[in-house]
Amino acid sequence: MLERLTSDEQLAMLELLIYMAKADGKVVDIEQQILENYATLVEVEFSDLRDDATPEDVIPRLRSQVSRAIVLQELLRLSHLDGLFTERERSAILEIAEIMGLPLAMVHKLDEWVVDGLRWVWRGEDLLDEVEGVTV
Repeated sequence: MLERLTSDEQLAMLELLIYMAKADGKVVDIEQQILENYATLVEVEFSDLRDDATPEDVIPRLRSQVSRAIVLQELLRLSHLDGLFTERERSAILEIAEIMGLPLAMVHKLDEWVVDGLRWVWRGEDLLDEVEGVTV
């Protein structure tokens, strides 16, 4: 879905991802790795990104509600990847969604979609672990 974002919207997304990663007070290893992977994916040097951007600075660069929904979905994914969706992360998501003008019902739908997708991936990884233990 990132291909639906303009280059500037991709940069804005990365800056918001950095903001989210810092929302709970610490950037864990998986978050750092994901941030660097996103930067590589959109062909940006991670070290060149602003790490002090605020949602108020960045969100106006997201031109459409579809772009904003895509970015919010990626923010939710990052927030859930470490297995803990903290109150600070939840508050930051709600703050960002409000600035974006996305209704709370849509935020819940996007969150359910992200969690369902992550569960699907995690279940696949569990199945592969099971297969690995099968002898032939």
